Amino acid sequence: MKFLLVIAFVLNLLCSTGECREIVFVLNEGQSMSRSDPSKIAPESVLWGMESLSDKDEAKLITFADDTGAALNRVLDNFSSKSNVERHIILITDGDHLVDALSTNRANSMNVPIHVLNVSADPDVMTAMRTLIHKNIRGSSVEFLTNAISSGKLPIELPELDAERLRVLLISSSVGDAKLLNAEHQTLVDGRFVKAYELERPDIRNFVLDVDYPPGTGLTVDIVAERNGLVVFPIDDLPWLLGGGAIASIVLLSIPLIKRHRAVNGTPYRGKLLIQLTKTDGEDDPEPREFNLFRSPAVELNLREILNKCSIFAKFEDAEAITISPDAQGITLKNNSSCTVTKRNDLVKRGGRVELWYNDTVNISTEDDSAELILIYKTMKPNGELLQ
Repeated sequence: MKFLLVIAFVLNLLCSTGECREIVFVLNEGQSMSRSDPSKIAPESVLWGMESLSDKDEAKLITFADDTGAALNRVLDNFSSKSNVERHIILITDGDHLVDALSTNRANSMNVPIHVLNVSADPDVMTAMRTLIHKNIRGSSVEFLTNAISSGKLPIELPELDAERLRVLLISSSVGDAKLLNAEHQTLVDGRFVKAYELERPDIRNFVLDVDYPPGTGLTVDIVAERNGLVVFPIDDLPWLLGGGAIASIVLLSIPLIKRHRAVNGTPYRGKLLIQLTKTDGEDDPEPREFNLFRSPAVELNLREILNKCSIFAKFEDAEAITISPDAQGITLKNNSSCTVTKRNDLVKRGGRVELWYNDTVNISTEDDSAELILIYKTMKPNGELLQ
């Protein structure tokens, strides 16, 4: 069984003054959160967020029970008096206890952004936390995707880094276990969904992650290398250029890399795909599956990857030649396969493309007619309502 492994190098952008940033995580632990976050992923997302920051950052956690305004005012009252310091509040709560207007106005007057993670609207709070940190606090990232086993040893080779601190952060979509081998380290977090390690020797280039997760588990690994509070990268003789002029690369040994994904114009994905396999060469058709596009980076994805991520492993010839990418209205589907692809009975010829907006349906069948599926794109109506 295969799963998705994402490896990312991260670029940490500190203030130009060199001062640390003050970041406060505000976590709702009221009764309503036991319904909104029954697996208690939100507290572990905070642990990941705190360990992902620079050693120079000042990170704090406060908890509250339902009175959001009082909690935010307590945070605003207790920021330091330092000048020229970047400050952030990250509020993790549910739809019943969002930010009030008075707190928002006060934070705006102090030039302190309040980033809200609403677990009622987006139950994948771990991915939401990681996206927020990358976008608003830690800067650019680059991801490399592989197909790999869900249980076994993953050797990792890093470029040569001039680092004083090296951390390995792992997020899993299912409960499982992971161990860092071949490198002396301190375990910073050993949670159900988050593992964090700090290596004793930051100059090490080879180590092994021994993972044991259920089939279909998604794993995300971030490598954070720091010198003087700044994340460092190798800058010579490496193939991929990141935004801002930084260059990064990770090589996975003994694991075949799939074709690197093409970045798509910066437009993010929205909505989700509903997938129903209506005909297969197996005995039983799988249940309908959902693929949440908003969790995906803004890169071109092929149908084979999407099916695998949804744990649909039925034979579907040439699925990798059908791709989707985000656009301003929804998604664009390209057909470079031998499959028959139709939208409202209109044929999408080989080499052609079609735009999908809310509630649009596409039928796809293999050339030998051995497998068929239906894709339904669900996203925002013009009035902002999410179609169900």
